[in-house]
Amino acid sequence: MQSGTALGDWSFDDRFNQLKQNIKILSYLGCDNKSKEELIECALKLNASESVRLAEQFFDQEINVKGLLNVPFKPIIDDYFLEDKPEN
Repeated sequence: MQSGTALGDWSFDDRFNQLKQNIKILSYLGCDNKSKEELIECALKLNASESVRLAEQFFDQEINVKGLLNVPFKPIIDDYFLEDKPEN
């Protein structure tokens, strides 16, 4: 059994906020001050195990700042799959 709601403002995000979050994570992992292409190239060179370990630290810090409902990777309103907020 699951519970929750798709209408909570914490349960989805727009693509621009999620992009900012992803850039913040990549910066924490050492890929910062780079163009989009350089960010992708840097991310592809990261060690997966080390990235997961550091990302867990990042999210632990974010949760301490923003509270327990800070969901790091949410469905996004991307105009392709999810075209509008769930309540619409």
